[in-house]
Amino acid sequence: MAYRLKLQVFLRGGLGNQLFQYSTGLYLAENFEKELVLRTDLLPISKDEVGGISRWPEQMSGFRHSGTLRNKANQPENSTNLFAKSMQAMRMLGDLSPSLTNRFNWLTSETKNRLPDRFERITLINGYSSFKDFALENRSKLREQLSSLVDPSAMFLSNLAELKERNPVIVHVRRGDYIGLESIYGTLTERYYSDAIGILREQGSTDRTWIFSDSPEKLPKYLLKSLGTERVIGPKEIPSPLETLVLMSMGSAIVAANSSFSWWAGLVSQDGNLLVAPRISSARTNNFSNDDERVPGWKVMNVA
Repeated sequence: MAYRLKLQVFLRGGLGNQLFQYSTGLYLAENFEKELVLRTDLLPISKDEVGGISRWPEQMSGFRHSGTLRNKANQPENSTNLFAKSMQAMRMLGDLSPSLTNRFNWLTSETKNRLPDRFERITLINGYSSFKDFALENRSKLREQLSSLVDPSAMFLSNLAELKERNPVIVHVRRGDYIGLESIYGTLTERYYSDAIGILREQGSTDRTWIFSDSPEKLPKYLLKSLGTERVIGPKEIPSPLETLVLMSMGSAIVAANSSFSWWAGLVSQDGNLLVAPRISSARTNNFSNDDERVPGWKVMNVA
């Protein structure tokens, strides 16, 4: 029986982070009979920047999720309001003293990537922590929900039809907001992508490759040529991040970037689909680890 009936999840970050927060809330709500409320108060109405860091709007309404969306006020354009500052202070307090915030039944710490002992008492989630086990536990349900898009665009449907016909390997090259953050996320060279393609071809994957990138205009021509690229898809082709992720998941295999976006595309792809991902030794943050090899068909490569 639930300790309390309502669980509020304050969404933060881009699509990948919002999905991790949602999947954690979904798991707890289902296992402890809580009403799942997805709060969008910390998000802007449309994509913007604060201090050079990109902010994204709410992504949950694009698919048939299990929560209820609620909001009192979005964040002002290119700025933050007092509520956001207070929630940031709560999150920082969770980092300093997770045991204290846990007493209030808040899950806010980002330095402790684990739940408190009595997590059935949680009534509020306010942080970026990615509890991958919860997403893996609900993999089939999340795949079903994310593929149930609300009002998919004509561009998405057209590309989906072609992708199903061609059945290419999907290559994710993330640049965009990662430029200048190489000390955090590392850098992937042509060598990684060509080695990953080689591994997939040894496993019988097709020679056709489609590249998905947030900055297709910055892709070097030698990379396009070396990978035998058939199509390049960016924001102009598919403006919706959610539709992009779903389309990426529909390929025959995935070559991932060091990105939660890649992780989620792999998670909601069909069981047994191949995925090659990097674990970058020079990066402070790795979205894949060797533990992820427990997902059937996933291989994590160590990259300098």
